[in-house]
Amino acid sequence: MPSKARPRKAGKTSRDLAIVAIVVLVVVAVAGLLQANRDHAGHSPSTSNDITSMTTASHVAGPNDVLFEDGSDRLPADANTKLAVIAETARVERKALTLAVQVEDVPGALEMARRRADAVRHALEANGVPTASIKSQITATSQGAGSPQRLDRVFVVLR
Repeated sequence: MPSKARPRKAGKTSRDLAIVAIVVLVVVAVAGLLQANRDHAGHSPSTSNDITSMTTASHVAGPNDVLFEDGSDRLPADANTKLAVIAETARVERKALTLAVQVEDVPGALEMARRRADAVRHALEANGVPTASIKSQITATSQGAGSPQRLDRVFVVLR
């Protein structure tokens, strides 16, 4: 007696639905990983336009700022690597850059801020960022009003 083959149902089987669910989960997981990697790779620079909110709580340089020694306009040793990552991000994402510097309104401070911004600008240009894509924004505060954590650095903002 030959066995009768059971006819297949026309609708989706639970096995088919399980396979579809697994494929969807894998796609969502891969997309999430790619987005997270893009957002955080090498401390990818922020695209915030709110320059006043870019303070840090200590004298530690954040991922988008270059921390200078007191009274110096020389780029610190770690700045070139950080600025190379920022420059690469600016080129890939076709973003312009703003070099934001806060300075106290005291003699010589404005000139020091300009020299620091120029040092950062030259490093970015050396890493392939067009000069026309970089602008400086220097903000003067009254003496003693600026936070010391904001006066010793140049913030690099992608816009």
